[in-house]
Amino acid sequence: MTDSTQLFFSQPLRDLQTGNGVYPAPDRAVSWLRLAARKGHPEALYNLAKRYLTGDGLSKNENSHGVYLLMAAERNHANAQRELGILYLQSSEDTILVYKALVWLLRARKNGLDVTNEIQAAEQLLDSRRRQWAYEEAFDFEFVP
Repeated sequence: MTDSTQLFFSQPLRDLQTGNGVYPAPDRAVSWLRLAARKGHPEALYNLAKRYLTGDGLSKNENSHGVYLLMAAERNHANAQRELGILYLQSSEDTILVYKALVWLLRARKNGLDVTNEIQAAEQLLDSRRRQWAYEEAFDFEFVP
């Protein structure tokens, strides 16, 4: 998505949610979010994920929360990457999910977030071979819009 497309969606969304210069219209904000999400806008995908988790303007739906969080993370949204990593880490009895947690947390760190404690927690649950694979996968990641 181009910078101009992101600007096209970002400002109206903020205005509709906050009432900045317009009457607040949460239902219209959700419509704009869905439109922007269909266009692949990472912030819109992340925002929809949060709304599905909290039920803000949408029915609560944990499955939809996970789907939109993953789509935002795949589009290099740092907060989505962190939250997805933490979500996977909460399933610490499953080695595959802990591996995925470490990969997403490393990507979030690469994008400037401080996730040191979460990374350490995930590393403690994996053997050295899986840790190495996670580091390789995390840094081989390249966002393609």
